[in-house]
Amino acid sequence: TCLMRNKWRLIDVITVNWGQLDLIAASSGPVLAYCASGTRCSIIWALGQADCVPVDDILATTTKAGYDLSGLRPRLDDIAKGWPSTI
Repeated sequence: TCLMRNKWRLIDVITVNWGQLDLIAASSGPVLAYCASGTRCSIIWALGQADCVPVDDILATTTKAGYDLSGLRPRLDDIAKGWPSTI
């Protein structure tokens, strides 16, 4: 398929878990995460950015896109500090 030929990794997001984040981190190219509403993909994106993008910027970006992830702030803060967190 085109996705395989271009080295894309497709992740069908039913629930958010660390395994998905590991797949994204291990990818050598673009990642396409899909969920019907976009909320879970936004969560995965936010969690994956928390170690390199300020949490306020992450939340502002998701809010601008229509996703209120303010309840995720404690986990994002933990990741930003390098602390283990659970999903």
